[in-house]
Amino acid sequence: MRSSIFAKWVRSKKLVSYVILPSATSLVMIILYFSGSPALQAVISPKVWGIDSHLWTKYGLLEILQVVLLFCVLFYAIRCLMASSQKLIIFFVLVLVIGVVFMLLQETGYGLYYQQYFDRPPMPARLPVDEVFAPTAPPEAEQLAGLINLGGAGLMMLVLLITPMFSTSRNRTLRLVSPSYWMSIGAIAALLVFWIAWKLNSMGFAIIEGYPGALSYDITEFLQFSVYYLLLIYMATLHERIHFRENKPVL
Repeated sequence: MRSSIFAKWVRSKKLVSYVILPSATSLVMIILYFSGSPALQAVISPKVWGIDSHLWTKYGLLEILQVVLLFCVLFYAIRCLMASSQKLIIFFVLVLVIGVVFMLLQETGYGLYYQQYFDRPPMPARLPVDEVFAPTAPPEAEQLAGLINLGGAGLMMLVLLITPMFSTSRNRTLRLVSPSYWMSIGAIAALLVFWIAWKLNSMGFAIIEGYPGALSYDITEFLQFSVYYLLLIYMATLHERIHFRENKPVL
């Protein structure tokens, strides 16, 4: 298997691929969400009639992009499995595949979220606005879900920050699977962008006409987007490394 165009682009445009593109994309979505416009906020995370409020975020651009990124990560992970002949690498990538599949199933609710969207009851012609936008899940439940997502995203971000230190290891296999130091730079940039989203949310910029935004208790979704994008870069570059190692001529 040949190296992908995406991996070659990442290798040749490190600042753009690791920092500028994900940061700019996140900032655009943050601007839309905190714009004060109901229509623009709904692009990122809409409020959907007939669906529990803790699932509203599943139908916006932010989480749809997350699912797309995870599918791409899975694609490159499978390519890594097919390209490698070393058992230890195969085992390592297989663990990653299982983890990505689990995250993908969690993000899509095993497909049930989309079924609920199409099976939801029609909205009555006349309905008070407070009934349309009123949360249907207890704030405590939404806060707990937000804390769980923050813990998961924080843990993955910590891994992305630390693992590049092993890229200079004497162990050849450890060097192969360790990401570039640019991964740490990208993770730091992602944390800074997330801080902006968190600060704007804490200052109430997501509240429109007295109603909180759908991400009010789960602002971590912006950080998860960055984590999944960096994970995509990692899998694409890992596949390229495996490809070069497996096809390196023996002298």
